[in-house]
Formats: sequence, C-alpha cells, structure tokens
Amino acid sequence: MFRNYMMTALRNLLRYRQYTLINIFGLAVGLAACLLILLYVNFELSYDRWIPENERVMRFETRMYDRGGNFTYNSDRIPPVTALIFAEQFPEIELYSRFLNQSVAVALDGKAFEQRVTIADPDVFELMGIKLIEGDAATALSSPDSLVLQESDAKRLFGDSPALGQIVRIDGTFPMKITGVMPDWPVASDLRVGALAPFSGPIVDYQPWVRHEWGSFWGPTYVRLAEGTDPEVLAADVNEFARRVGPADRYQERIDKGIQPSYEFHLTRAIDAHLQGDISGGDGRASIVRLWAAGIVALLILSIAAVNVANLGTMLAIKRVREVAIRKALGASGRQLVVQLLAESVALTLVAMMIGIALAELMLPMFGQLMDRALTSDLIYTSPMLAGLLGGAVIVGCICGLYPALVAARFRPVDYLSGMKPTSGCG
Repeated sequence: MFRNYMMTALRNLLRYRQYTLINIFGLAVGLAACLLILLYVNFELSYDRWIPENERVMRFETRMYDRGGNFTYNSDRIPPVTALIFAEQFPEIELYSRFLNQSVAVALDGKAFEQRVTIADPDVFELMGIKLIEGDAATALSSPDSLVLQESDAKRLFGDSPALGQIVRIDGTFPMKITGVMPDWPVASDLRVGALAPFSGPIVDYQPWVRHEWGSFWGPTYVRLAEGTDPEVLAADVNEFARRVGPADRYQERIDKGIQPSYEFHLTRAIDAHLQGDISGGDGRASIVRLWAAGIVALLILSIAAVNVANLGTMLAIKRVREVAIRKALGASGRQLVVQLLAESVALTLVAMMIGIALAELMLPMFGQLMDRALTSDLIYTSPMLAGLLGGAVIVGCICGLYPALVAARFRPVDYLSGMKPTSGCG
C-alpha cells in the first residue's frame, strides 16, 4: 500500500512539473540557508570546547580605568609578569600559560620564511591538551633555544624530512632547535597560535620590559583552576594582592586619593570568552545575542519556505477538483485522499532536503569566506543531524500537505457535478 502511495505521488509530482519545481527549489533554498546559518552558529558555539577540563580553564582579563578612575574598556590580556606572580602566590591556579605572538623571519638553508611565533609557558601542552606528533611535551620548552612547530609549518619548512632536531635561525640572529612538532592549532579558538617558544628564549631578550613591567599588556593568559575554586573569589583575592604589591602609581597612590586603581583583574571561562561582547578590539568575536538572532532568522526562512509550499499545495488541490471528484465517485475515502496528498508533500520535501544539502555544500566555501570562518559541513553528516533532517523533512512535509489534503478530502463529488469548486477558506 505504501509503495502504491509513493508511486502515485511521484507520478503526480512529475505531472505538475511547474508546481513541483517551484516548491522543491523554494524549499531547498530555504533549507540550504537554514543549514548554512546552523553551521555558523554551531561553529561559534564550539570555540575552545576542545580544551580538556574546559569548565575550569579561565582567561585572565583586565578592566581598565583612566586617571579619573572611570572605566574605559575591558582587555583580554594582563601584564605577563603578573601571571607568573599570581601562579606562584595562589595554589588555586594549577596550570597557566601566557600567549605572546611575534612575527619573525626564519632562515633555513639560505632561504627566509615568515613565521608567527607564540611565546608560551611549559604548562601550555597539558593546559590545552596538546599531544606532540614529534618530541616530548615535558621537555619541549625547557631550553631557551627551543621551538615547537605546528605540523603545517614543519612541512612548509622541511617538507617530508623529519623536523625534530633541526636548527633554524630567527631574524637572522638567534639559532633555535626544533624540539617538537604539534598538530595545527584548532580553528575554533580565540587564540591565534604559531610555533611555540619559551619565555626564557632570545625572542623576549630584546624586549626585557615584557618580563617585569606591569604596564606591558601583550597577549592573553589562560589558567586552569583547582577543582572547587570559585573564580570570583579568586579574582577578589588576586586584586587584593595586586593592590599590595603592584606599582604605587597604579594602585596605592590612586587608592589614597579615593580613585579606582588602574587595573582590576577578573576571570572568564575560556568557553565563554568568544561570545563576550565587551572586549576592546574584539572585531572577530561573535555574541550570544547575534547567535540567537541568526537562529531566529534561519527558522523564519525555513518557515516562509514551508508556508509557500502549503499555499501552492492548496492551490493545486483546488485545481485537481476533477481528479478528486472522480476518485471519490469510484469509492476513494477521505482518509485515502489525505494520505495520498500527504505522501506527495513528503516526497517533495525529501527531494528538496537532498537538493538543499547539495546547495549548502556548494555555497559553504563562499559563505565561510563571507563570515570569515573556516566552516565545514561535517556536522550535516553526523547520525543525529541526518536523523533530524530526515525526521524534519517528514514533519514539514506533513505540515505543508495537511491543509491541502483536508481541503481536497472534504470536497464532495456532487458539488463538482453541480458546478461548485472547493475553496481554501475554513467555512
């Protein structure tokens, strides 16, 4: 029986080609747009969730105040020297790493390559869950001349030859040894990381103020807190400590004048950091409000496409009055007509779903470039997503076809013989 319904549905869809093409194309475009927006929203929500123990991994941030004690902006970084001091003074901080980016020239075999180098601390591997492809994470950043390359950079510099143990020269001056190769840094991260080098290395030597100046803000700092640590309580303790040991002109002298200190530190969960909207210079960041808006837009696009299918289906049901009258005269029940029209609608939405997925794949590179995100379609082909798409197509097909089916089912053959035509109204 089901096979007969589907065969009849396909024949009718082919019979009314113009109606079928308009509906399939409209629904497919709506679904493709919805999928693209969904991929974007999913990507934004996935930022830094790959970090192990991410519920306890925090980013130190700084609220900045002007000379009058007025709040000016929120920074996603703290002075690098303070990270070291805080980690030494507060046992609640289990692991920490600072991330200071520097663009350098790497010389190798008489050739020069531009390379991003990120100054980091030895805890970076455990903190961020980095498993080295080559080398030992325990010692990879233990020497001042250490350098850990990302896999793509290692291939760019050395091709298929082993990178471990090779010597390169930074800025034509500093010889550094490749002590490890790590996977490329995940794209869904607020951090932009290149090759890793230690704070004790020569890259920082010619900028000594970075190591001891409280006024030097360069790169973010991430920490993992001990279990049970309240970030707000720790931030309050850190600020109290900073008031005691920090530079007098930034703390005590201002406090004596009744003015807010220059800095106030606080902690933000790494998995929440990307969606914060109050970071100065955060042009590449999203916000939870924008994601909600994007989700609503996706739902509206799909809803409009579905309503369009329902409207056209109703018009077609009215045009098929002769067919309905003959079928009822031959003994077809209203239930059979409803099931038949629902089968046609579901078949249409299933075809539209497949075309919509193909359109989303086709448009994804352009959409990713437009949104400045490295989007992939992997989410579409996961079992839960495919099941959701299939179930959604059936549900949308039933919803779109239900009203046209009821319009046709309640029409009586005697009305057709008397010259009456069905209407799309409820009366």
